[in-house]
Amino acid sequence: VFEAFSQADSSTTRQFGGTGLGLAICVKLVALMKGKIWLESEVNVGSTFSFTAKFKVLSAKEISSIRGDRKGLTDMVLDKVLVGLKILLAEDNLVNQKIAVRILEKKGCVVTPVVNGQEVLHELEKGSFDVILMDAQMPVLDGIEATRLIRKNEESTGHHMPIIALTARAMQDDRKEFDEVGMDGYVAKPIDRAKLYEEIGKIIKKG
Repeated sequence: VFEAFSQADSSTTRQFGGTGLGLAICVKLVALMKGKIWLESEVNVGSTFSFTAKFKVLSAKEISSIRGDRKGLTDMVLDKVLVGLKILLAEDNLVNQKIAVRILEKKGCVVTPVVNGQEVLHELEKGSFDVILMDAQMPVLDGIEATRLIRKNEESTGHHMPIIALTARAMQDDRKEFDEVGMDGYVAKPIDRAKLYEEIGKIIKKG
């Protein structure tokens, strides 16, 4: 069973899966790690595959260094994405709005705050933005309806504005509604700054 094989009938692969390479690859990987692999099988009970491998035990200092390097690299890349981004922030709660503005400006974003969806549409007529952070529930015109109108208008322009929902409603049905109206992502409230940065970076790089 540890040797490579191929399915005689391709329909078998489609029905049951498997290319015949899995265990053969495992044998080679275990060999590279100077280990052994073996099988214990009992009829009508099942099979158990086991292996041994040799690994270097890292010191606490080495582990900390690796984690720090990875985090530092990720933060550096994200910082470059965020600096100078023009963000239209729609949030009707002024306390939440000030907190969000402070979080974004800390990374060098240029933020235009508004308090409802109608003001979002007005600002889009006046200037251009890289991304909209849209509170789902606002007076006058909420984030859902504002997004629906923006997407409708984009059918004739061909432009796609990245829109991220800011919401205290993070249930599965809510996320489904965000997807259906054309929102690109969402961040739960109260806002976690790391998750906000990450979501903006992900949406911008995707575009």
